[in-house]
Amino acid sequence: EASVTTEEHVDLLLLGGGVFELDMPVTFTRPDRFRRLGFDSRLQIQDLEIFGACVWGWNDDPISDEEPDAMESDRLFTWFVEADYYFKPWLIGYCRYEELSYNNDERQSEAGIKRAVVGTATYIRANVRLVSEFVVDAESNGTTADTFNALLDFSF
Repeated sequence: EASVTTEEHVDLLLLGGGVFELDMPVTFTRPDRFRRLGFDSRLQIQDLEIFGACVWGWNDDPISDEEPDAMESDRLFTWFVEADYYFKPWLIGYCRYEELSYNNDERQSEAGIKRAVVGTATYIRANVRLVSEFVVDAESNGTTADTFNALLDFSF
């Protein structure tokens, strides 16, 4: 269940016949039921690994902090496919294409994704990894900016 806080207007009737309006936060709880169904697969041929996944989602009664009763039911479909190539045990190149689409046009324009990612992961030493990647918005709708990312991971 999800808890949602909204601003509600409460009118108080005064004895003299006047009305006093009071804004007060009211918290109510209502279930946010959603379903997801998905699968994945993986294939490895020597130093090349290809894998992907897809997920279908349903939310018949979504909630929102801004307008709890205003959201329509929604469906989504997301998938990706990625290929990794192990040039060396410590140097991995990868490319991925991923999409996220909604059947609700407004939600699609705000959160829909179509993008490609190309990058490398270099294991500098045990538990230290340097990742660099280019992210390209394939749809150019502004939900994902074209970026270059660099990440240094330490895990102990």
